[in-house]
Amino acid sequence: MIRMMEPNTTAGVVIIARNEGDRLHRCLDSVLEEIPAERVVYVDSGSTDGSVEHATALGVDVVELDTETPFTAARARNAGWQRLIERNPNVNQIQFMDGDCELRAGWLSNARQYLQLHPEYAVACGRRRERSPDASFYNRLIDLEWATPSGTAKSCGGDALFRRKAIESVGGFDDSIIAGEEPELCVRIRHKGWKVVRLDHEMTLHDADLTHFSQWWRRSTRYGHAAFEGFHRHGGAPEHFMRRQCWGILLWGGLAAWIAIAASVFLWPWGLLTWLIYPAQLVRQTLRFRRDGATWRFAGRRALTQLACKPAELIGGLRFWLNRLTRRSSQLIEYKAPSPTRGDALSENRPTASAACAPETSIRSVAYFVPTYPELSETFVWREAEELQRSGRRVLTVALRAARRPAHAVSRPDVLVYETAWMKRSTAILVWFARNPVRSMRVLAMGVQDACFPGERTSFRDRMKCLIQSASSLSIASRLVERRVQHLHAHFAHSSSSIAMYTAVAMGVPWTFTGHANDLFQRRHLLLRKLQRANGVACISQWHAEFYRSLCRNAEPRLRLVRCGVDVPHPSPSENAPDQQGVFRVLSVGRFVEKKGFDGLIRAFAETIKTVSTPMRLTLVGDGPLRDELVDLAKRLGLDDEVVFTGALAHSGVGQELDAADCFILACCEDTCGDRDGIPVVLMEAMARGLPTLAGNMESIRELIDHQSSGFLVDADDVMAISQALQFTIENPSLARRWGREGRLHVEREFSTAVNLERLCDLFQLAHSGRSLR
Repeated sequence: MIRMMEPNTTAGVVIIARNEGDRLHRCLDSVLEEIPAERVVYVDSGSTDGSVEHATALGVDVVELDTETPFTAARARNAGWQRLIERNPNVNQIQFMDGDCELRAGWLSNARQYLQLHPEYAVACGRRRERSPDASFYNRLIDLEWATPSGTAKSCGGDALFRRKAIESVGGFDDSIIAGEEPELCVRIRHKGWKVVRLDHEMTLHDADLTHFSQWWRRSTRYGHAAFEGFHRHGGAPEHFMRRQCWGILLWGGLAAWIAIAASVFLWPWGLLTWLIYPAQLVRQTLRFRRDGATWRFAGRRALTQLACKPAELIGGLRFWLNRLTRRSSQLIEYKAPSPTRGDALSENRPTASAACAPETSIRSVAYFVPTYPELSETFVWREAEELQRSGRRVLTVALRAARRPAHAVSRPDVLVYETAWMKRSTAILVWFARNPVRSMRVLAMGVQDACFPGERTSFRDRMKCLIQSASSLSIASRLVERRVQHLHAHFAHSSSSIAMYTAVAMGVPWTFTGHANDLFQRRHLLLRKLQRANGVACISQWHAEFYRSLCRNAEPRLRLVRCGVDVPHPSPSENAPDQQGVFRVLSVGRFVEKKGFDGLIRAFAETIKTVSTPMRLTLVGDGPLRDELVDLAKRLGLDDEVVFTGALAHSGVGQELDAADCFILACCEDTCGDRDGIPVVLMEAMARGLPTLAGNMESIRELIDHQSSGFLVDADDVMAISQALQFTIENPSLARRWGREGRLHVEREFSTAVNLERLCDLFQLAHSGRSLR
């Protein structure tokens, strides 16, 4: 095919990136030194680091891809070149660049001139070098990877200068390809009769910033996916695209091992010699790299890394075929960490609490992990989730099991961990493992580590739970990734936090948790490990924060005060008015267990009746294992008519009882097993309604009630002390009402839903920023 030389050439640049931070800043600066801003298009794939704002400020045309459609580099490049020629119809050459690269001075003029003088060539690429090759072993490997010979080539990388005619003639990149889209495009361009050339000129400076083997493993997985997809599309004659690479991946990624295993079994013991194929290959590759001028040490390490990552390449290839068979679209395989943005360390760039709570700047999708949901007695959990939902965020609830007594008019959990069919759960685990082998192995290894070394005294049964929980987290991760969950938060520091912890590792997202009471004492599990690993910890009281510090001194930067918030209703004109019969109505709400102190309350109520002339009635709302004992106790004390057991009530029913009461009391204490309350939410709800409130004198509750200022604190183990406090409240109504007003103000300032929702959003934002929590 004979093509006429183009007399005049006009070039434009298309840059694609996602959360490249300073790397993108350097990229834009280098490009704008060579070409005007009006011929530069930046395509952003959902960055959250200010990249869009920075590019716009420089006058660069910005294309923001729709987040509802899966991101691919091919899709971004297509959007970029189409916008470029739409705004600049005279552009006939397009330089594509990745946002982690800097354009070298003189490259564009040299490449443009070459394509102008050689009309048979459609693509020109040059020498791509690594910015910091000595910063890590993996950076140096990448730098060597870019060192390809000059002359006519079969393909190019992400940085290259293309003729517009060539791109238009083949319809551009294939949007569905997640890796290796440039070589695939070059194949189609060559089929049209064009050629590709590699010039002996410096083209770009690349910033890989690879420091860990896990990153190189993921990069190898990405390469394997690209190789097998390329072979599937163009592997036939005469191209035979990626055929040799795929055979190498199959052989060294798995086939050689199966041959060695089979030989060892059927040709014992001589079959063991087949395992020598691996050291032989290692020596062969080391000698090859040594001939290229590398030291023995570097050549050996490079050969070992290459051989060790062949299974990763095979996993990438299997992922491609699995997605093809199940007709699922492939997801991006990312291996680089986001780059810090200029000014990150400045205090003025840190998110404030109010900014963190704003939906437009905060985490938009959160998964809540709880043991059961929506449990009737755990109003603080589902109300918090509902408030986050109302604030503009998407909240998915992950419950280990369905609630025994579900709250009315509350949505059921989105994910049930242990009530999903075992076959479906097992399939999800295997699929996730195939897609994310490194993270999966890390999660399972963490489960084994926690089972063997939990960090605190742990029963054998709980140790075995670590293995089940770590495996189950893989099936949860697969479902949450599909729904683009950005953050995990767990209520209760036992089983729900364990699964959230493992799931966060599997997904690679931050996680936080809130501890309460029983989960920190009687049912405690891996608490030290969670304090060490969590990106943030919500402390419902200052006492909880001190308790966590006593267990883990390094937890301090991750601790934030986030109370269990309650709604503060407007005062009612009839608030705390006695009923028509003049009966003084005492109310207590809670689960009938030892730490709530109901037995002591009933005995104190019996003593109070003997000493006051005012008629009294005690209403007990709740249920639990001690219900029958408490009913029998009330009968023995002759309180059949004075003590009313309502059973468990819905949240609205509890509210009605609070509105009808004259006094609220919860004589909570530490039980014989060491279990105790944190700050009971029902105490806050009573104070929010202006009720005079009495409670057990415990350290955490002293943060809620200031003795004889906003309520009354009593020794819950002393029946007569409870009786005297109750009597004092009845005989001093004006003082009791003042307590109620002060208590209401304190709850509004410190324990309201609005205040603590803002604190919670701030915790999530800080967990993602990593500045304060790592």
